[in-house]
Amino acid sequence: MSLARHSRIFSHSSSHTSPSRRTLLRGGLAFGVAATGTVLATGSALATGRGNGAPAVADVPGAEWIPANSANFTAADRPTEYPVEFVVIHVTQGSYAGTVQHFQNASAQVSAHYVVRSEDGHVAQMVHDKDVAWH
Repeated sequence: MSLARHSRIFSHSSSHTSPSRRTLLRGGLAFGVAATGTVLATGSALATGRGNGAPAVADVPGAEWIPANSANFTAADRPTEYPVEFVVIHVTQGSYAGTVQHFQNASAQVSAHYVVRSEDGHVAQMVHDKDVAWH
C-alpha cells in the first residue's frame, strides 16, 4: 500500500486531539493480558465465511464482534483452543471508526484480531483468535 493511499485512508483533522501513546498502550496491554487469560473456544463459522450456522460472537467476553472482510484474513484449519502465545500491539494513525472500516474493506488486504478504542477502552474483535489476521 502506498504511503499516499495509507494517509488518505487514515487521515484525521488537526482539531482532533490524539490520546497519548501511553494511554493507547495501557489500554492495549490491559486487554492483551485479559485476552490471553480468557480466550474462549467459540469459533464462529459465519464470521469466517464458512457458513455452517455458528453464531457470530467474539471469542472474549465483553468484546463486540465486528467482522473484518473475509478477504482480509486467513480462516485457519486449527483447533479453537490453540493457545495465544504473543500479543502484538499496533498503533493506527486514524480514528477507531476509520480503522474498523478499513479492515472491512475487501481491497485493504489487512486486518487485526482486535481494535481498542482509545477514548473508553471499548474492544472490537474483527478476526477470531484461531484465524490468521494479516498485519
